Amino acid sequence: MAGMGQELRAGHQGTGPGEFTPDGCAVELYGRLPVGTEPDVIAAAVPAGARILELGSGAGRVTHPLIARGFDVTAVDESAAMLARWTQTFLSRPLTTEDFEQALRDADLALDAYLTPDRVWVRAVPGDVLPSIP
Repeated sequence: MAGMGQELRAGHQGTGPGEFTPDGCAVELYGRLPVGTEPDVIAAAVPAGARILELGSGAGRVTHPLIARGFDVTAVDESAAMLARWTQTFLSRPLTTEDFEQALRDADLALDAYLTPDRVWVRAVPGDVLPSIP
């Protein structure tokens, strides 16, 4: 069962208790994963205080340390259950999947880096081009 009214995408499944993201990731598991080396790698690659758009932020495992280091992070995720997991304790207002769409529309702001779960683009994609990428 996907979380917060979302359905699993065809070809994806999750097993075990709790809610799952549309691609089958267990929300509870991702909420418990420890911080890895990603924040160190990102901090070494982008200027101090950089504005970062993090696409696929999940439960905030990378987001929290980046914010603690002084980065201005806009974190978005397609899973409302993932966002609810960490925004309950970290932000004063919950984010929604609509925020993802707004973040893409606003991506022409002077962002220094774009993060996805498996890559860091440091000024590799101009902000005015990002919304046109399928």
